[in-house]
Amino acid sequence: MPTQPPRATQSRLMLLLLLGAACLVAPLCAAAVAFHAGRRGRPSRHRRRWAFLVGGVSVVGFLVPHLFADSVQYLYFEVLKPRPIAVTPYELLVVNLGTGLVFSVGAVGCYVVASEIRRPDTTSP
Repeated sequence: MPTQPPRATQSRLMLLLLLGAACLVAPLCAAAVAFHAGRRGRPSRHRRRWAFLVGGVSVVGFLVPHLFADSVQYLYFEVLKPRPIAVTPYELLVVNLGTGLVFSVGAVGCYVVASEIRRPDTTSP
């Protein structure tokens, strides 16, 4: 009968998976924001600032499930899904990756809203 790896090993493995996902998603989000800001004619200073901010929020979003594991698990398994029939090992991985993706999409969404609000007025003479 195979033995379960120690909880510390599982935690480190989950952290590595989350950091790997963050290394893939954060640069994509930052590049999308920089590309969009460049097409809108924003100064390079604003492009870099927004790209770093969105990329940073994306990385932090992937670290949140590791740093606040008990809270995220409680929220999902007790509040959103109160009576699980069976919890698979992959379900926790999907919840953690989903949390990071929600943060990433939220950061890009905040950028889009902020860029639309701060759009220069082109209708005045």
